Amino acid sequence: MKKLIVFAAAALFSTYMTAQAQQCQGNCVDVDMNIGPPSHGGPITNPDWSYSHGSPNISPTEFWAWSANNSGEGMNYSGYNFIAGRQYCVSYLVTTNTHTGTPPDPNAAFNIIATNGPVVGWVTPVGGAPIPATPPGSQTVDSKIWNTFLGGGFGGITEWVTVTFTAMNNYNNLWIFPSSPAEPPVNVTVHGIRICEITPCEVNFSVVLGEYVQGNLTTIDILTPWLQPGYYVCNEEIYWNGLLVHSGLPVSYLGQPGNYSVCVTICNKETGQRCRKCFDFCVGKWTTTDIAVPVDPADPKSAEIRPSTGQGVPEEMKENPLAAGAMLLVSPNPGNGDFRLSLSNKATISSVSVYNSNGVLVHSASSNSDVVNMSFRAPAGMYIVKARLQDGKEITSKLIVE
Repeated sequence: MKKLIVFAAAALFSTYMTAQAQQCQGNCVDVDMNIGPPSHGGPITNPDWSYSHGSPNISPTEFWAWSANNSGEGMNYSGYNFIAGRQYCVSYLVTTNTHTGTPPDPNAAFNIIATNGPVVGWVTPVGGAPIPATPPGSQTVDSKIWNTFLGGGFGGITEWVTVTFTAMNNYNNLWIFPSSPAEPPVNVTVHGIRICEITPCEVNFSVVLGEYVQGNLTTIDILTPWLQPGYYVCNEEIYWNGLLVHSGLPVSYLGQPGNYSVCVTICNKETGQRCRKCFDFCVGKWTTTDIAVPVDPADPKSAEIRPSTGQGVPEEMKENPLAAGAMLLVSPNPGNGDFRLSLSNKATISSVSVYNSNGVLVHSASSNSDVVNMSFRAPAGMYIVKARLQDGKEITSKLIVE
C-alpha cells in the first residue's frame, strides 16, 4: 500500500538587514532632489525639504553638508509617510570625504533618522550649528560609520548604500545629517534617495509524505509552488529526532520512522531578505485509515499520524494500493510537460487525471490503451497523476514538472 499526505505551513516574517551595495527594489519612490536654486543655505523651493541645522549647500540635483566637533549641517525630507509595522528599504547615493583628505574620527557617521515632523535646530545663514537632540520616539534608519564608506570615507568615492528597517511607529520625516565628535570635518554630498515598501516575506510550503515502494521507508518531499515573485528556496533543513539529517537544496528524502522537523528558508534575489519557517510532524507505522491530522486544528504544529476516517486529506491526494501488483510508470519524470504513462503489467488505461498539491484537478484525458502520451503544461512543481483501469481500479504516482 502507498499513501500520500500533504501538510501545509505558512508564516509572515520581517527581517532587518545591513547595508548592501545595490538599490532597493519593489514599490518604490525616488526622492525629488531638486531642493532649490544652487546656494549655501539659500531659499528652498521644494516643499518636501527643509533645513534642520546649519546651512547646507543645495541645488536642483543634490545637497552637501559637513560636521565636526558635534556641529555641522543637516536636512529634513518630509515627502514620504512610513506606516508602523511595515518594512521599508532605503537606498542613498552619496559621495564622502573629509576637508583635510585624512581619515575621519572613528565615531564619525552618516545618519538617517525617521521622525514625526521636521527636526528644527539652529539654522544659520552661513556655516554650521550644534547638532540638535534626537526627538523622542524617533527611529534610526541608518547610522553608517564614516570609515566604512568606500575609500575609508575620505577618498571622494560615490556609492549606493542600502538599508532596510521595520517602522516602529508612524513617521513622516527623514532627518539626514553627518556627525563627527572631532576633527577633521567630514562632508557628504547626497545625490539621490530611493524609498521602497517591502512586501512581507511569506514562507508557504507543503510537506508531502509517501511510502517507499522498495522498503519500509517514507519519502519526504517539500513543495513550494506559492513562492512570491523574486524569491527562491535557498535552503531546506530536515531534522530526524532532533538530529540534522539534511541541509541544502530541496531533495526527496528517504526517512525512517520518528519525529521530524522540516525548515524552509526563502531568499529575495534583489534585497537578500531571508525568511524561515519550520513544521513538525511524525512518521510511524501506517494502517489503511492512518492519515496526518492536527491534534488541535488551530495548531498545525501538533499534527501526528493517527487513525482517522480520512477527513482533512483530499481523496485525490492519496496514493492508492497497487492494482494486481502493477505500478504506474511515468517518463520522463521530472519532465517539461510531455509524459508517457504506462502500467508495469501492461493493463489498459481508460482515463488519466492530474491533481495539484491542493487536490485540485488540473488535467484529464480519456484513453483505451496500455500507453498514454500526455502533454501537460503547468507551473513547475509536484503533481499527482491517477490512472483508472477498465475494471475501475485506480493507481496513482508522482509527476514532477520542471
